[in-house]
Amino acid sequence: MVNRSVNNFINKLAAKVFYEDEELKHPGGNIVDAVEQARKEWIHAQSYFETVTDPDLVDHAIFLAQAAQKRYIYLLKKAREEGVSLNLGQKG
Repeated sequence: MVNRSVNNFINKLAAKVFYEDEELKHPGGNIVDAVEQARKEWIHAQSYFETVTDPDLVDHAIFLAQAAQKRYIYLLKKAREEGVSLNLGQKG
């Protein structure tokens, strides 16, 4: 059975993918933050896929991972178009 935190994550990710078109561009108006958030969501979706044991949820996990990846790539392209330089995975 899927625990509550995974279920909450799935619901939030689905809401972003399907309903929050403006947030796809710049949540809070900051493309750097949007890219970082999308990266984290992709990592979480991959972790979810790796831990799913119920065969009925495998397709769901694949869909979420692919959707999160596409959102991340989309935001990276938008950042590049805006001339934003990103240091992904580096804290400074």
